[in-house]
Amino acid sequence: IQQMNVKTAVDEVVDGEKILLPSKDLGTAENIPKKLEHNPNGQFIAVVSEGEYVINTALAWRPKTFGQCMQFVWSHESGGYAVLETPQCIK
Repeated sequence: IQQMNVKTAVDEVVDGEKILLPSKDLGTAENIPKKLEHNPNGQFIAVVSEGEYVINTALAWRPKTFGQCMQFVWSHESGGYAVLETPQCIK
């Protein structure tokens, strides 16, 4: 997984011109991600893959928590989330 900063791009870019952005390697994903989703305040990123999720910090890409899930959603409150672990269990 790589991070790129668009702010470092050249100020004046011609429409259609390729933009070269410096990238920074943050780490690897053990599974193929199906969904990457920022929480509302942008501090965390949820990486959802087949049957599991991992929540990482957005800037340093440090793992905060992980678990099994069928579905994952962020709440509108800062940092809150819900996971559907089984068809009968929501946490």
